[in-house]
Amino acid sequence: MYIGSTAKERPDHFVVIESGDSATEILALMKEKQIFNLILDGKTCDTAIFELPEFKEVFGNVNIIYFSNFNIDKSEILYALKNAIRLEIRKCTYKGKELIDWTVFTRLEELFTPYSKRFVNLFTHPVLKTIFIEKFTEENYRFPENEILHTLSIEGSVSCDWSTLTHFNKLEALYLCEIKSLTDISWLEDLNNLKELDISLCKDVEAITEAISTVKTLKYLHIFQSGMIESLQSLANLTSLEELTIENKGKLIDKNISFLDTIPNLEYSIEIGSFGTTSDK
Repeated sequence: MYIGSTAKERPDHFVVIESGDSATEILALMKEKQIFNLILDGKTCDTAIFELPEFKEVFGNVNIIYFSNFNIDKSEILYALKNAIRLEIRKCTYKGKELIDWTVFTRLEELFTPYSKRFVNLFTHPVLKTIFIEKFTEENYRFPENEILHTLSIEGSVSCDWSTLTHFNKLEALYLCEIKSLTDISWLEDLNNLKELDISLCKDVEAITEAISTVKTLKYLHIFQSGMIESLQSLANLTSLEELTIENKGKLIDKNISFLDTIPNLEYSIEIGSFGTTSDK
């Protein structure tokens, strides 16, 4: 075991558990350094520790867990981590048929994970505020009512009833990436608390700027290779906007964007086809 992190620029420190480490030594290090975040990597750590009773106290004292390179074939593997406040699952595969009930994680507020059809109660969790999922596979899914979720990211998905995202009526940040079925986004206007929106690699979005212009609460907007943008005039409605980034193919027909300079505190960077400009020009 040693003290490390998941990235150089990340301020959080972690105790990195390796094969052969004893639970007593790990607990002692955590308490000495006052570090209650763990890195568990299947390349250097054996899955057997999730069933060892002496590790129950180790996992019971954690705030953030970075969990990578495991085959999750039993729900008990994840349930051993049920006291985490933030759980980051990377490069893992979900095998087996046992359901994974997210309400078991009673303290969980932030979750980053590939999606699995084994999941239940993910979008109805009573305290989970942030969900980042990859490869959503529930065809024609309708999202349930939820007044807790503040941040949602979906990267890659089958076709869903995207208009039901408005059931997340406290949503403040929404990130949608590589979703072929995302076309009509007129429902965005019903997200009355949305402050940050990122639409990336959603090539078939229709009337993208016109639909987004109805979300008057937006402060941060990022569009990357999504839809066709011929004019930005409709974005004049977004008077609370503080950051605008657009990088798209195509051709901007209406190049009059002087209105952007009249929006207080706005920083922008725009590249559409051969047209490019920034607020720093």
